Amino acid sequence: MYAADCQQARAMRPPFRENTVNNETRAPESVTTGTRGPSRRTLVRTAAWSVPVISTVAAAPAFAAASDKLTVTPSGPSIPDGKFMDVTLTIQNPGGPGNGSLPAAGVAVSFATPTTPGKTLSFTGATIQSSTPTGWSTSGTTANFGGSIPNNGSSVIVTIRLTFKSNKKPHKDDVVSLSGTVTATGFVNASFTTSAVSKG
Repeated sequence: MYAADCQQARAMRPPFRENTVNNETRAPESVTTGTRGPSRRTLVRTAAWSVPVISTVAAAPAFAAASDKLTVTPSGPSIPDGKFMDVTLTIQNPGGPGNGSLPAAGVAVSFATPTTPGKTLSFTGATIQSSTPTGWSTSGTTANFGGSIPNNGSSVIVTIRLTFKSNKKPHKDDVVSLSGTVTATGFVNASFTTSAVSKG
């Protein structure tokens, strides 16, 4: 009877199944479940290569302020004999609000070729006739100031003689037009125009 009871107990016992899973050997979730996103380790690794780049723009230096400008006033142009023109320029550094706050250094005056109806003119040179203050020089048809103009409304005055030749004989009452540009380090270029009637 004992043998029969043991046999009956074995028949009623459910088959043995292994329900435990070793956590150390479990596959990553990203492998075992195809519907889930990338693993946490993958996200961290990707983020390390996705740091946004921050661009910086350096401020323009003070000497390049676009508000700094000179005023140029031509006066007294004359053409005594049709072969040269004397022109006087007053160049001012006004300073104050809206005009910057820098002394004007490296001041240079350059001229375009003068024009007159019916003739072709060409430059032959330029010389300084007078200036206040002194310190001007010429190179070709460009006049250069060796000093600086303070930004307190100060001005410099220079008279420049421009010599030129014509492809035709000059006549009295020829109207000669002249234009030029004044430049200075860190300043906006200042243009001017003037004209004179030939007397010879």
